[in-house]
Amino acid sequence: RRDGDATAPARAFVDAARVLAPVRGRPRSSAVVDVDEEVGARARLGGGAIHRHGVRGAAMTTGAARGAHRWALFALAFIASALVAGTVYGWPPLRRLLLEEDSNASEKALGAVFTAGSWSVQGGRFVAGISRDHFGTRFTCCACLACVVAGAVMIALAKVGDDASLTAGMFAVGLGSGVQLCVQPVAVLFPEYSSTIMSALSGAFQISGLVFLALTAGGDRKIGFLVFAGCAAALLATCAFALPRGTSFLETPAAVDDDDDDDDSSTRGPEDVPVAVVVVPTRKEGLMNGETRREQMLSSEFIGLVAWFTIV
Repeated sequence: RRDGDATAPARAFVDAARVLAPVRGRPRSSAVVDVDEEVGARARLGGGAIHRHGVRGAAMTTGAARGAHRWALFALAFIASALVAGTVYGWPPLRRLLLEEDSNASEKALGAVFTAGSWSVQGGRFVAGISRDHFGTRFTCCACLACVVAGAVMIALAKVGDDASLTAGMFAVGLGSGVQLCVQPVAVLFPEYSSTIMSALSGAFQISGLVFLALTAGGDRKIGFLVFAGCAAALLATCAFALPRGTSFLETPAAVDDDDDDDDSSTRGPEDVPVAVVVVPTRKEGLMNGETRREQMLSSEFIGLVAWFTIV
């Protein structure tokens, strides 16, 4: 074919990319410049078909990637909640195993072990909420998971009759409830059915009560809880990589690929590449609505909720 015909597909792409490139004297997309250079080089060499995989589109759609990313975050949130959020409430199987190991164990001591765990489940959420506001989702979630790992190891290695280690271990495992508080805001990525996502995560909390049943099925407390500690550690590593550093799960153009932005910041400006921004409707409440923490805590709604859940 003639040289002009060989470069026609790439030229058509250049025309389309120019439409998307910034105008009014601003720099063109770097992808357009690359295509121009490649087309010119091919023409000088006597033509030949330009390989389609050698040209990257400046306006390549990211819809599929964003969809997969948000579902991956939901899957991580569900697994984390199902593994550690309400594990303490699966106490009966562990209690039975402890009685099999030590028939002289007192009900008072066993009750203290469970009480410590249940207290940390409820009280730990308050601490996790404050931590998330100040240090972000990733740090707080990883800190809660680290407590779960430490608690599981303490329960696994506690000797028969060592009530202090069991109590401390259950308290640490109960702090895993803060994980659910950290991952629940993932529902903001699903504005079309956020209530369904929240319900699913609440169901995951109930599923976590089955963890102790699985851990004690083999009758070996040490092996079971060391395996649990390993699973929690793997989850910690995943959360350290996947969860957002801040408090919001909303995606922004700058957060799509942090590594690429850092590498290319010296060679291209923020206006070089056109970016499609999706605006997700959100509700502004609390501090964003001008209400201080004191005003929120003294509101009739907050006091009523605290009283209701305290009584119930």
